[in-house]
Amino acid sequence: MLKQNNYLNSEQSFRVIPASEGSFYTLGEFYSPIVRFGREYDDDQFNLLRILWPAVCLERFGSEKGKNCLADGSGWDPQSLFAIIDNLGQRFGLRRLFGNPDILVCDDLGTEAADFILADTDKRRVVFIHAKGTGEGVARRYAASPLQEICGQATKNLKYLSRYGDDEPPKARNWHTQKWAGAKGVSGKVDNRIRLKPRSITTGWQLWKAIKSIIRDHFADLEVWLFLGRMFSKSSFDQQLNADRPATEAQQSAYLIFSTMNDAASVGAKLRVVCSP
Repeated sequence: MLKQNNYLNSEQSFRVIPASEGSFYTLGEFYSPIVRFGREYDDDQFNLLRILWPAVCLERFGSEKGKNCLADGSGWDPQSLFAIIDNLGQRFGLRRLFGNPDILVCDDLGTEAADFILADTDKRRVVFIHAKGTGEGVARRYAASPLQEICGQATKNLKYLSRYGDDEPPKARNWHTQKWAGAKGVSGKVDNRIRLKPRSITTGWQLWKAIKSIIRDHFADLEVWLFLGRMFSKSSFDQQLNADRPATEAQQSAYLIFSTMNDAASVGAKLRVVCSP
């Protein structure tokens, strides 16, 4: 029974609805809201809106990995969030956000540290990117349930972003040999998990050592991105935060983001939510 409880708590594969009004459960803890929404909401105090990065392309793209990888094995479905990330936001209005990194690796599937890890060895920057979409149906404005899932993924993998930790992604030593394949509902494969790397690096282990050396640098910028397709809108969320009677789901989303932002800060990282305008 103990193993089952540990699994449920770590995976967050359930939902708890407290009988007491005004409380909710997320990421292994019960919370009673302290943020004042409506006319009393002050984003200077909580910075929820400031960490949201609106991207028009995420209003159109709702599939994380798409349906069909490129026939030659060179990349993901062009209509997917993974393709936007793999192309560093080029042609999607996100070039400034991604910058000019020299490392990009896909760690998706199985036990992963993130869907993608991006790094810049010159500017000393590491970004763990977690992608989540709600498909091609009606776009959602502040979807708390899928947001809880991706926040849980980001939080439980912060150990790999810790400056003082020794944890390494389980697949890291095989990044240079392991293909990306086997995702549910996706046909084909991507031949190379390592999308960008310095010329001097030849193995996955060398690549992780380069990433880890940046993480250990106290002057480096560490970031966690939630890359959300068709499931979160900055303008709609802003409207709800300042509404006289904000929707319950919007309030839950606010606390999920606030909690994840604080968890990221505990390892010296900044949270960025990339979402629809």
